[in-house]
Amino acid sequence: MLARFLWGAAAASIDCMDRPTALIVDDHAGFRAIARDMLNVAGLDVVAEAADGASALDAADRHAPAVVLLDIRLPDM
Repeated sequence: MLARFLWGAAAASIDCMDRPTALIVDDHAGFRAIARDMLNVAGLDVVAEAADGASALDAADRHAPAVVLLDIRLPDM
């Protein structure tokens, strides 16, 4: 847990303007939370999350992320 906190603090110290942006799309909230932590530690700035295809398209238009982590088996797609 301490290592996770320290890594998160290190990633948070990087200026968000210099970090690539990411959108997480998955219908499982627990997976999105884990993915957010992992992407933040990897140096990405998660700008949005979506639980379904329609919300994902809206978030992609609004935020224009550099990376999209996409569940390819969304129920509505």
